[in-house]
Amino acid sequence: MRATSFLLKGPGRAPAKEPVPFVEILPLRLKDTVSGKSNRQAENICLQELGLLLSCLKKHDFNQTSCDKEINAFKNCHKTVMAGKKIIYEQEKRGELKTGTKDLSSKQINKILKQYPLV
Repeated sequence: MRATSFLLKGPGRAPAKEPVPFVEILPLRLKDTVSGKSNRQAENICLQELGLLLSCLKKHDFNQTSCDKEINAFKNCHKTVMAGKKIIYEQEKRGELKTGTKDLSSKQINKILKQYPLV
């Protein structure tokens, strides 16, 4: 038997002193708004199409006539993304809330917080 196991069999550490009392400096209340900083994230939209387009242009010495397929694919991807963003912008402009989704914009969250203010 080792001496350390014999020495460690005693009671643990000393009991803690009285807890520090809580002093309220500011009122415990949440804000009525949220910031919109989290919605400003850069998105990697059409990144694969852009990579294919640039590799084709590099392969053909930046001659656009030989990369028509890749250019059209990139343009179509960009059009679909911009159409989706336009729909989302119109919904936010009208003030519609997305039902059944986990992600809400900061404007939508602020609208909900105005409907149910914190007292």
